[in-house]
Amino acid sequence: MTVNVSNTSGGTGSGSQTIRVNAGGPAYTDPSGKVWSADTGSPAGQADLSTASIANTSTPALYQTARWNTGRLTYLFSVSNGTYTVTLKYAELYFTSPGQRVFDVTINGQKVLQGFDIVAQAGGPNRAVDRSFPITVTNGQITIESTSTVDDPTVNAIEIVPGGSVTSAAVRVNAGGPAYTDPSGNMWSADTGSPAGQADLSTASIANTSTPVLYQTARWNTGRLTYLFSVSNGTYTVRLKYAELYFTSPGQRVFDVTINGQKVLQGFDIVAQAGGPNRAVDRSFPITVTNGQITIESTSMVDDPTVNAIEITK
Repeated sequence: MTVNVSNTSGGTGSGSQTIRVNAGGPAYTDPSGKVWSADTGSPAGQADLSTASIANTSTPALYQTARWNTGRLTYLFSVSNGTYTVTLKYAELYFTSPGQRVFDVTINGQKVLQGFDIVAQAGGPNRAVDRSFPITVTNGQITIESTSTVDDPTVNAIEIVPGGSVTSAAVRVNAGGPAYTDPSGNMWSADTGSPAGQADLSTASIANTSTPVLYQTARWNTGRLTYLFSVSNGTYTVRLKYAELYFTSPGQRVFDVTINGQKVLQGFDIVAQAGGPNRAVDRSFPITVTNGQITIESTSMVDDPTVNAIEITK
């Protein structure tokens, strides 16, 4: 098998190799002229092939093949030291419902996806969904490990390009709910980024917002609710969206919130701040990231912490 490598001169501190792998499939040249090598870099696993049409992509051939392995799927690539963006491409070719395939992903030991469910994130089977992560390489290798939570981990294609170019991407998560496109055309992913907790769903009308769907679902957890997102270093605005779907009076749910260890909300009471239940209230915070991660932790004071949606933008 061969791997397509593009070498560039530099000295800027970024990596100098581009690697594109069609996981589970043959060599492929996409419509923009990029060459994807046949599957290589993984020591174990099986290939899947589908003839189904793949939605939400201009390169469906990349998503019609996949590699999977029982328990753990590993890809290893040798690269020069520097910064890279790793893009993992997914489409569910076998299962049809959320919860049937769930797995975690680490890159060079750093967890970048937790509880990842392709069907939930893409909005259905045979639909493309990509995730990109900035990576700094100091040991000459990029190791991508996917570990099973439910059934077998998989991937459809892998792209590694020099530089950490994920900074312009917004993160929008519909906590406790499915993928959603709001009236402004912004795409909110299905709930992702939290290792624990339960989802809430309400059919009540939500006041004080033009996007009530985002506030009709929520994630909560006993004691502590955590969300973790991998981003490139830089400055961001983190917006936390709330509406109280269960309690009706102030003082029944109170919690603190920290972002990357910095307390941003203390004694936060959704009903008190919104002026009642089933009313939207947002809070925004500027955050500077230096370690490639945004960690949002909500800690109980009275009952269980919750959140309805999370938006992270540059």
